[in-house]
Amino acid sequence: MLYLQAPAANKAAMAFALATYVLVHWMGGKPEAVFWLVALILGALVRLWLWGQHALAPQLRDDQSWLNAYTLAGGIVGLSWACAFITAPHTLSTEQIIALILLYFGISMAGNLVLSMHLPALLLYTAPPAVGLSYWLYQQPAPTYQFLMVGLWFFYLAVWHFGRNLHERLINSLNVEAHNQELLEDQVREIYYRDRLVARQTEQLRRTNKALQQSGEQLEYVLAGANLGFWDWNYQTGEQEVNERWLDMLGLSREDISHNIKDWTDRLHPDDREHLMELIQDSIARRVSYVGDFRMLHKDGHWVWIQGSGGVVEYDPEGRPLRLCGIYQEITDRKAMERQLEYQATHDALTGLLNRRELLERLENELNRANRYAKNLVVFLLDIDHFKQINDNLGHKTGDRVLQGFADLLNDQLRKMDLCGRYGGEEFIIVLPETKIDQAVGMGERLRSLVEGNEQLAPGLELSITVSIGIADYPASGDTAAELIEAADKALYRAKNQGRNRIATASNGSSR
Repeated sequence: MLYLQAPAANKAAMAFALATYVLVHWMGGKPEAVFWLVALILGALVRLWLWGQHALAPQLRDDQSWLNAYTLAGGIVGLSWACAFITAPHTLSTEQIIALILLYFGISMAGNLVLSMHLPALLLYTAPPAVGLSYWLYQQPAPTYQFLMVGLWFFYLAVWHFGRNLHERLINSLNVEAHNQELLEDQVREIYYRDRLVARQTEQLRRTNKALQQSGEQLEYVLAGANLGFWDWNYQTGEQEVNERWLDMLGLSREDISHNIKDWTDRLHPDDREHLMELIQDSIARRVSYVGDFRMLHKDGHWVWIQGSGGVVEYDPEGRPLRLCGIYQEITDRKAMERQLEYQATHDALTGLLNRRELLERLENELNRANRYAKNLVVFLLDIDHFKQINDNLGHKTGDRVLQGFADLLNDQLRKMDLCGRYGGEEFIIVLPETKIDQAVGMGERLRSLVEGNEQLAPGLELSITVSIGIADYPASGDTAAELIEAADKALYRAKNQGRNRIATASNGSSR
């Protein structure tokens, strides 16, 4: 807090010192007053210098050493103010005396408001002026000045008491903030362990199901408190009973369901149905509970992510399942967050293409598949020509627009099976599975032509943008991702040396 207020406070202190110097001359002050003026300004400049040093290189000085130096500099300023009062003339008019006392009040209150967050700084800054003014009052012959001196110290003690109270409130505020941060961290940990808690709750429900049948109200309280949907499935007849929370998750009412297992199966997402059925059958066969994530159709047409868990709670004498029970928890928001985090971890933030790490991982997978099924594969390494000049002459915002437009163009021209990612800076990689070199050369030429003179890459700007492309193919140019990229890079280097705005292949060393 001292650091944040340092620039404004010290600039104001210098201005105040100059105004006070003028006031001292008006009072007929001694010429020596210029020395405390210089000391005041130097003290403020030192504190500004300390602030600037910490702002430019905070690693060179830890917080405590900075605070100690800043406090010491504040004490020097306080001594300078004391000198200002000591050097004041002994004979002053009533107006000048009032001005002198108001000056002290201003110094004390300003110091209290600015420095109360650190009591040593407050003490070193405000105590010397109080001593200096007391000394001046003590030198005056009239008894009235002695009373003023006593009043001065009552005022100073009141200011000091106010500063201590303000300091305590600031400390309490920081402690409350730290406590709130701890509470937030506790909530994050609670969310992390919630899934495990749900699984344990399911197991507990299975073990205590018969006892809860005699106390249905207690079961409803448990489910309502945990905000869980509950289902009870007669495995032999297909009848199913659900609670209100189960219906609320899907926007349903009792009139919308038939109280049959079809209320569930007919609303399952097609992509989740097979896996979930296998999970339940495995749970029945192994006599263990299951936990699975799946989607169900909401009444208004959107899909709701649910984490379901359950298991068999009753068997017939032959060991066949008679009844299954379980719970639902809606996790739509959590799934959305997981998808967002996964996207951010695998895609470039500027262009939306695959990032380097994800691209190389998928390239390895495609190479394994190409090797397994004896398929061809081609790698493009593309580099926007003279891109550094765009950044240097037109700014990085324009460069970013060009990169985004270039990425959109690549996406529009690729097949669904192709991979495209940002390799770094203005370099991009395209992976073309099941593609022969002659087909790839044709596609590369088409991309080069589309880029050349394309005004959509930088709308509103007169830019001539071209691209150079290096092409390497598997298995002719290499067997690994590193070998293919190195071969494509050498081809790209050759295309650059031959004039840019062209493609070059690694397999035969040709360019066009």
